[in-house]
Amino acid sequence: MTLRGWALLPPTWTSWMQLLAALPVDLPPLAAPLRSGEWNDVFTDGSCLASSCPLVRCAAWSVTLAAPFHAGWTPGQAKVLCASFLPGLVQTAYRAELFAVAYTLHWAALLRAPVRIWTDCLGVITRFNLLIWGCHRLNVNRSNSDLWQWILNSVAVLGRERVSLCKVKAHCTLHSATSLRAAWKIFYNDYADRAARLANRARPAEFWRVWDQHARAVESAAHIYSQVSRLHIAVGRRHVRHGDPEPAEAPPSVRETRQFAVQFERGRWTGNLLPKLARLYGTAISQKAIRWFLARIVEQEGVSPVWVSYTQLYLDFQLTWGHPGPLRVHQQWVDTDQRPYLAAESFHFRQRVKWFKQFLKAMFKEADIKAAIAQCRPQSGIIQAFVPSVSVPWDPQSLLEVERWLATQVTTPCVRDAAILYHLPLAMRCDRMQV
Repeated sequence: MTLRGWALLPPTWTSWMQLLAALPVDLPPLAAPLRSGEWNDVFTDGSCLASSCPLVRCAAWSVTLAAPFHAGWTPGQAKVLCASFLPGLVQTAYRAELFAVAYTLHWAALLRAPVRIWTDCLGVITRFNLLIWGCHRLNVNRSNSDLWQWILNSVAVLGRERVSLCKVKAHCTLHSATSLRAAWKIFYNDYADRAARLANRARPAEFWRVWDQHARAVESAAHIYSQVSRLHIAVGRRHVRHGDPEPAEAPPSVRETRQFAVQFERGRWTGNLLPKLARLYGTAISQKAIRWFLARIVEQEGVSPVWVSYTQLYLDFQLTWGHPGPLRVHQQWVDTDQRPYLAAESFHFRQRVKWFKQFLKAMFKEADIKAAIAQCRPQSGIIQAFVPSVSVPWDPQSLLEVERWLATQVTTPCVRDAAILYHLPLAMRCDRMQV
């Protein structure tokens, strides 16, 4: 630390790691059984003390069984099935949330009880849907892969049709509820949150003694390191100020920003069926695509084309028809309406977007539609990467619906290589998108 400015761990680090490693890993039993003949509404939550400081944080979790919702529901009848500390060296709020879900599915699989799990962690729900219902595969070298493998094993025994993960808003009050069902969600989620916080505090006195010593040592080590780092910075500044003057560099040239010019001309096409397109891809899917495309184009005075990615167009088509688009099987284009036994989920989302892009290009070419195509950033708040896009005067409301659907599937905006879009599940049909 003195010579290089490297921060040192506090002297209590070893004892703190030994304390976490010594936490019991035995699975606690359920306080009340799950009902095997009906759906069980279970609220899970995690709590983490000092979550902003990775060196001293510790977490706990809770699982609460809620009374079934009905028109005459009143607050009460909540049963805490289990609430305990998070075992292991990794202590985070996300892992505590995930452990509560894994614990619930473990007992649900043993008791063959359908469960509807309510959690306020969108990251857990998104990853669960990608692993269970999407094409995403578990990477055993990623963090928390042990808990995800536990979840996958439990779902395989119970059956994914008997498991449902639902999102509930976090840290809401009953006064903010707009309906009785919203009050039901808020009450039990707050109940699970308080149970997790109480479980985190209900630790032996010896634990808190070690934790208090470790927290003080961490604060002292951070204070010493800040003094040493300030000394290093001061020495560096003095050397730069009194050292040999560096030769002046020429100002860097300003790089011109590339402009993407939009263009869209529909031509004389009136919307009639395109023979080549129908012969190659099938009449039914061609008619769906033509009807959908003409309904989405806004040809009004003052409406300019915008850049829309092929991913957005593909999701728009799925939300409109509930159809996965054309598939390429054994060098032939097939329609799932004609072959319902085909599972579109077995094909990678990136590959299906590529096929849909070829389909649209074939339609544009035969209809003599002139639209600019470029690798650019589309009009989207979630897709912020440079992806293949086309300029079309698209319906703004449809783009907004696609954005809402993407927001339920990804936790962070799509940037750089757009890898976050490669494992999206199939989009179900949306009533608001019908044409």
